[in-house]
Amino acid sequence: MKLLTCYLFILGNFLLWHSSLLKAQSNDEIFLLPPVEPADRAAPGDTLAHHSGIDEFGLQSGPIAERIQHSLVEAEEVAEHDVPLAEEVEIIEEQTPGGWFYPRIWRPSEIWEGCIEVGINGSQGNTETLSLTSGANASRTRRSAKLSWNLVYLKTQTNSIETQHNALMSVDYDYDFEESCWSWFTKFYGEYDEFKAFDVRLSVNGGTGYNVFKTETKRLTGRFGAGWSREINGPDNRFVPEATVGGHYERQLMGRQKLVLDSQYLPEWENFSFYRMINDVHWQILLNEASDLHLKIGIIDRYDSTPNGAEANDLTYSVLLLWKL
Repeated sequence: MKLLTCYLFILGNFLLWHSSLLKAQSNDEIFLLPPVEPADRAAPGDTLAHHSGIDEFGLQSGPIAERIQHSLVEAEEVAEHDVPLAEEVEIIEEQTPGGWFYPRIWRPSEIWEGCIEVGINGSQGNTETLSLTSGANASRTRRSAKLSWNLVYLKTQTNSIETQHNALMSVDYDYDFEESCWSWFTKFYGEYDEFKAFDVRLSVNGGTGYNVFKTETKRLTGRFGAGWSREINGPDNRFVPEATVGGHYERQLMGRQKLVLDSQYLPEWENFSFYRMINDVHWQILLNEASDLHLKIGIIDRYDSTPNGAEANDLTYSVLLLWKL
């Protein structure tokens, strides 16, 4: 329990530090604006009377007033040209910053990259089966930080009897320290399975990561940290402190294929013989570049050493069509 409290304290301090860092980076953009010279930096020879004089247009004379008058004259010259409404709209659109806007803590984003995936398999005759696999995922990268989430839903019926029904959701946050192989990660995992001894299992963990190698086409990251999990409406409803050891591997193949492997080993701190493992492997193949249509072949393996009467291992494999948004 002391270890869990210490970990939550460290995680809270890191999030506060990172939010202050993002705020400082946003303030740096203000300093990119050109400086405005104060009136007391006038050229030698300018007098207070000269700055306070009134010219024929009713405006103050002097260096600052002259610049204002010059801007007004330029504005009048632009207004004299008849610009079609469509061209004005195009000019406004070009000058309007792109991207979506979210609550302050997330900051403006250039774009969210995401996709939806669907796979259906069925048979009718001596045996009637229908299997549906669907999902969605999205990711957002901002400088050294990456936020991503993934949702997978599976349902299978055989002779009108439900034989599989589960949903898996994960949210990942990674922050790579500049000019360093080290990183920080936080991961949330939610699991619903109608055929498990519990209704919902939730887990949160975080820690440090190390990039063994990282290039434009491949990346291997090792992770180590701690967290907790809880099974809701099951025989064991307690908060369980857990360690987390895992890795993430990505490889771009020939520009049209991508291989991703993510693995987690989650043992209990009090007894390492009680553990969970989650392995997710998928292979994406680009089928049509114009429509951004992909073929996805995936395998998800979940193992629990304490299944409480259910099967310890669940292996799910699927072939899906994936559309990127």
